[in-house]
Amino acid sequence: MAEPVIEVRINNAPNTYAFQLLQHVLSPQIQSKPYHVVYADLEHISEERRTRLLADGENVDVMALTVSEARLQELQAIQIPLLYGLTGLRILLTTAESQSTLSSVNSLESLRKLNGVFVYGWADSDVFKANHLNVYLAVDRDQATAVLANQRAHYFPRAASEIYDNFNLYQTEFTNLAIEPEVALYYPMPLYYFVARQNAELAKDIQTGLQTLIQSGEMRALFEQSYGAVLQQLAISHRTIIELDNPFLPDNIALPKIGYIYQPLTDGLRF
Repeated sequence: MAEPVIEVRINNAPNTYAFQLLQHVLSPQIQSKPYHVVYADLEHISEERRTRLLADGENVDVMALTVSEARLQELQAIQIPLLYGLTGLRILLTTAESQSTLSSVNSLESLRKLNGVFVYGWADSDVFKANHLNVYLAVDRDQATAVLANQRAHYFPRAASEIYDNFNLYQTEFTNLAIEPEVALYYPMPLYYFVARQNAELAKDIQTGLQTLIQSGEMRALFEQSYGAVLQQLAISHRTIIELDNPFLPDNIALPKIGYIYQPLTDGLRF
């Protein structure tokens, strides 16, 4: 008699890297248990609330989250960085009116003279404040984009993996939006899979699966398939990289062992 299917709910949509990677990690080719990955649509609630649901084992079993001390205490982290450092690589969403001003930015000190906008509650907002950047905190992404478009800020830092999606989402409503072409920000901010602390067996299976995919090269190939074209289009290697400190990283955690000049798969991944 076949074992009953073990449903694993993740709040990343099926077309995302995090969902597809977890499917590979928990596939029958790697696991002895009959896992089945499904999408838990929690977009209507805050990330803080989703995290509490995960901790309680309600509605969601796995979340891909950036690391924080609080999350390490509340949840079980599988400490294998999922995005090779990409989480901390930021591109500036800006406006046509601010592009010439941003073109003079070549250091953290020069960036401090300008005004940014970010979203309250996102882990990164504390990083920007700790680096003494002038960042207005909006209630959500919609408001942050409106603040930018109305020229109350010069830039809105977005993940390199999200910048084109964000630009395309809002450019019809705000026709003056632009992607800044010469600067990128970088700070260590690893993304892990997290599960409830009481779900130790699932955590162990995810860790084993990730290690298997890393050794086989499949994880790297999936990453390249998902993000390689975007990173090349952003011309990361030709941008001025401004490094920010991240004083909120917990001690003794696994960080991506890479730099930040992107090169294709044949030469290893760097940013």
